[in-house]
Amino acid sequence: MSKQTPMQRQYLQLKKQYPDCILLFRLGDFYEMFNEDAKVASKALDIVLTARGEGVDRWPLCGVPYHAVEGYVAKLLQQGFTVAIADQVEDASQAKGLVKRDVVRVVTPGTILESSMLEDAQNNYLVALIEDGGHVGIAAVDVSTGEFIVTQFEGTLNSEVVLNEIGRLSPSEILLSDETSKSRARGVLEETGIHITQRNSLDFSTRNAEALIKEQFKVATLDGYGVSDKPVALGAAGAVLAYLRDVHRTGSVTLSGLRTYSIESHMIIDSQTQKNLELISNARDGSSRGTLFSILSKTVTPMGKRKLKQWILQPLRDVMEINRRLDAVEELARDAIVRKDIS
Repeated sequence: MSKQTPMQRQYLQLKKQYPDCILLFRLGDFYEMFNEDAKVASKALDIVLTARGEGVDRWPLCGVPYHAVEGYVAKLLQQGFTVAIADQVEDASQAKGLVKRDVVRVVTPGTILESSMLEDAQNNYLVALIEDGGHVGIAAVDVSTGEFIVTQFEGTLNSEVVLNEIGRLSPSEILLSDETSKSRARGVLEETGIHITQRNSLDFSTRNAEALIKEQFKVATLDGYGVSDKPVALGAAGAVLAYLRDVHRTGSVTLSGLRTYSIESHMIIDSQTQKNLELISNARDGSSRGTLFSILSKTVTPMGKRKLKQWILQPLRDVMEINRRLDAVEELARDAIVRKDIS
């Protein structure tokens, strides 16, 4: 009969809570992976697979240095895995016996915070989608920048409008309720190749959303956020916040605020048109070389690159917004000192 060490029992307890994740377990200067996780990760990361013990006590294992873990996590995410990170949560010098460890964070494609794991010119959106009463709600958050936006419109999840908006946002991960996951819409969305995560339908309730938004932004009312007449969008926003709460276990993510937008305020450019016009990627190798984006981009910050890409893919239709942007350009053209300071 196998005799488990205290450390092995601790690992198994955490792994039981996160069966669908590759669990990185901090031991000294390394993050170790064991058993089936080790077998999968060693192939995915091209690292050596070894083992502890013999016979029934044999535990396959592999590990990566803690100071280089971001690069390895990025490789796992790129291959479709979700990663749970278990760290020491007490001072080893004060521990009585085994040092206490717990999962401090779950890393998914849409919840990456580290700039080293992201593209400078690309937003990394986590998107929640919900359909209710003939309306669609979309919430999108980029935790690396704090942007949080929602919209609501008439339609169904498998409509062309939704697919076009998903194409424009180009999210890394999509949240769907378990009810939606059983519908034809999931099949349509899976064809996009985007990582889809199934969530409990209760996460999409407006009551849940109101409580989470008030807690996130430390407000007593949602007046001023523009969601009072958009209950479906509100539900999608709540699902995003509930998910972030679950994956960022040691603290809340900093968001700049909640902003509503209308898909009717900008021109819709579907993915095929984007490709044909070579707006942000060319037809030869998919890079930005020779595209409209590469010609216009004189930006000096990652946020500037992202904003320019948004403007190219989302041309304005609202006259007031167009004039407001033109006024800003005119003001910069007239003020050489300010122009020099920001260039």
